[in-house]
Amino acid sequence: MLQLGEMKDKAEILLQVDELMNIKQELSTQVNSLHVALEQEKSKVKGLQSDQPKHQGNKKGKKNSESDI
Repeated sequence: MLQLGEMKDKAEILLQVDELMNIKQELSTQVNSLHVALEQEKSKVKGLQSDQPKHQGNKKGKKNSESDI
């Protein structure tokens, strides 16, 4: 009788371990996906920051030309 109870406990623990491993795998996949998205956004920001001085120079030029009119 005691062995039967122990076997049920072991089976439940194995099921929980399997479920937790599946959850871990899903979370790892999500983390990897988010990491890729973060790197893409960093790349976009870097590109925008490198373009920013060009656009700021254009805005200053426009303001001066508009005030001359």
